[in-house]
Amino acid sequence: MNAKVSPYLAFLTQMHEKISAMEPPVVNNIQGWDRIPEGQNIYLDADGNPMAESDFDAETQQLLADYQLIQYDITTGKNYLKDTDFMDLPRGKGEEMAATDREQQILAWIKQNPLISQNELAELCGITRSGVAAHISNLMKKGYIQGKGYIVTPPSYVAVVGAINIDHYGVAMQDVVGESSNMGRIVSSVGGIGYNIAYNLNRLGVPNYLISVYGDDENGERVKQDAYANGIDITHAKQISHMPTSTFLSVVSAQGRQIVGLDDMQISAEITPEFLAQREQTIVNAEMVAIDSSLPSDAIAWVCEKTSRPIFVRVVSVNKAARITPVLDRIDTMVLNSAEAKFVSGIEVHDEASARDCAEHLLRSGVRNVFLFVDDSDMLYCCEHESFFWSLPGRAEERRYTNGGASAALSALVWARREHKTQRECARYASAAAAMNMSQVQSICADFSEEAVRRKADLLQ
Repeated sequence: MNAKVSPYLAFLTQMHEKISAMEPPVVNNIQGWDRIPEGQNIYLDADGNPMAESDFDAETQQLLADYQLIQYDITTGKNYLKDTDFMDLPRGKGEEMAATDREQQILAWIKQNPLISQNELAELCGITRSGVAAHISNLMKKGYIQGKGYIVTPPSYVAVVGAINIDHYGVAMQDVVGESSNMGRIVSSVGGIGYNIAYNLNRLGVPNYLISVYGDDENGERVKQDAYANGIDITHAKQISHMPTSTFLSVVSAQGRQIVGLDDMQISAEITPEFLAQREQTIVNAEMVAIDSSLPSDAIAWVCEKTSRPIFVRVVSVNKAARITPVLDRIDTMVLNSAEAKFVSGIEVHDEASARDCAEHLLRSGVRNVFLFVDDSDMLYCCEHESFFWSLPGRAEERRYTNGGASAALSALVWARREHKTQRECARYASAAAAMNMSQVQSICADFSEEAVRRKADLLQ
């Protein structure tokens, strides 16, 4: 008949082909019949015969699940479908074809990853898979997409497996007095080691996928918006229902050193081997993999077992540094500070000589390259046959913050490796990247770029 129908009616037609009729759970003592057990749904085929739900094929089960979600959404749910064209007739030629805000958001994610599934889009949007299907149908009708793109994943990208946090930094304006209120300023931003690395890689022009988790809360929505604004691909991250987004609180001295840090990161336990297995192809096909030691120990072990690609590790916190020690022989490049180094190697680092002892110990343990912050001014890069010791340019009394320097250094090392730089150049660019981020309290630098890192590196000749 070539009649126009809404996506909703088209869905019901498809549903009717599988299940001709249904009735909610019956109450036998009221209805007066007992052919169907009390409390059980009734399903009938085209001939009026009862159907057992246990006999449904996968397509029928999915259609039934979608139907239940649609009915919940339009009756007692949040009515996400009202902002779509799901219930509307398709527009004719020449009619308004502008994409809605939601459709534009979905389109942006599809452009980032043409192979993204409808389930992944549903998680990102916070709506049902059927709702996503309706949006995609509308985008196709409006000419924005021609169907699901079977485009080959970019041949060269980095998989980043690490934490997403909301970071809160309290910076003292003068020497801190214990058990008292202290004058300072407080700043907040989206961060976490994994997120910071992904952000910096983007700024350096390195394609990457961030594999992580975040909560189904206000902070989780903030993460999505920030990722979208900065082009960070979180299609392989997962928003966990009924769990808060990880948060980190740091109190920083007037000199720029962290006095104490507190983290609320229970959600990181959701990064399990099972979670990673669902993203295995993204990890094993990456050119390089970057992880941080805040991951659960079994997740770290899983990554090291599954991938043969170079693994870059940002050691995070003395309390979590030990998680990396069982897999030292699988690590290509490790970035850490002096406090973390003591827990990984057992060697106390306080000057260039002890830093070299520590780095050489890690090399003997199997690590191929070590980037070590001796303090907030000096850093050492050590590999099998070469080592380089740098003092950051600037005055000794210049305030330097340590929150984001290591993540920036790791990102620069990844970039330099992809650019086939010499070991000396790798060391120089990593030191320059660290210096850029250490000039501010936030863990990421808005001015971070390849050009800016190169200019900074020129000072380290």
